Amino acid sequence: MSVLKRIVSQGKQRTVDVQLDVDLDLTYLTSNLIAMGFPARDFPMRIYRNSMAQTVKFLDAKHNNSYKVYNLCSEAGFIYPQECFYGRVAQFPFDDHSPPPFALLLSIVQDMHAWISSNPEKNIVVVHCKAGKGRTGVVCCAYLLAHYAAQFWDAQSVFEGYTRLRMLEGEGLTVASQCRWVEYFAEFTRLHRDFGSITGNIVYLGNGGGKLRWIWDSDGGGRGSESPYSIVKRRVSMISIGGAKWVGNGEIRTTDLVIQIWYNDAIVWTSTGIASNALETDGLATVIFPLISGELIVGGDICVKVRLSVLGTSKRLQLCQYWFNTFFVQNDREECKNFAFTDEFEPI
Repeated sequence: MSVLKRIVSQGKQRTVDVQLDVDLDLTYLTSNLIAMGFPARDFPMRIYRNSMAQTVKFLDAKHNNSYKVYNLCSEAGFIYPQECFYGRVAQFPFDDHSPPPFALLLSIVQDMHAWISSNPEKNIVVVHCKAGKGRTGVVCCAYLLAHYAAQFWDAQSVFEGYTRLRMLEGEGLTVASQCRWVEYFAEFTRLHRDFGSITGNIVYLGNGGGKLRWIWDSDGGGRGSESPYSIVKRRVSMISIGGAKWVGNGEIRTTDLVIQIWYNDAIVWTSTGIASNALETDGLATVIFPLISGELIVGGDICVKVRLSVLGTSKRLQLCQYWFNTFFVQNDREECKNFAFTDEFEPI
């Protein structure tokens, strides 16, 4: 393995096949579920990432005509023609360092199950993003929760399992909002498996009456039950951030702390800026951003972004972001757990 590939691989387990002469950032999580890094066609990317030619060579040799590839990349330059894998490519793009829309995650798991169940003895799915770790981990963890409940019964067990199976060193999933989505999915499957006598796996996702519905298999008995996922509207009246501390020059105001709420890739609310140098320098403050207009109604997948607005310019530096889904908010309060800049830092 080249030094570049070792660096880009970031401590992930690799597959080396001497007979096929391939060395790939690719891991079997189960016999029918593969996680891998992006398969690159062009120079120089193919030098330090998976080579598309080697990837196709390996999959053809091991799973000829029985594999389907899932590309989660949204970045320009990380989309390839479906012909690269004989038309067996599904593209479900969402952004790096972010979770997918929850309804999209349900659809991905459904599509994966549909492919595998069409020929359970042979068919496999291959999931990748750019590095084959974060976004790939969210989708793979969700699939394991849905279809391997005996081995992965809650979020913690699937976090540990994904790390053990995918990584040689380090954690598999590290971005807090991506971990939260896996926790959401674990809670969703747990609650709806307990509905009535339904104890089987997810087998179908239908769309009726404006709601997405899981259909569950009741241990092969031919019975099923619908469990809806829907957009739940919630009212936002205040956002508070704890543990804020100013570490710059306390006498000079150069930046303002600003909160933005995003929905469907658009800003729906921006706070009034709070002078950064007004924060305490010798302790941790709780900063409260009230909605002066009274209230904001949101529903579905919501992103809260914390930014620094540089005075005198149009430049805004993103410190961190926090995703949540209103379907899972309890007691009309969503608390940010593990809200660390290092976990969810995304510079712009």
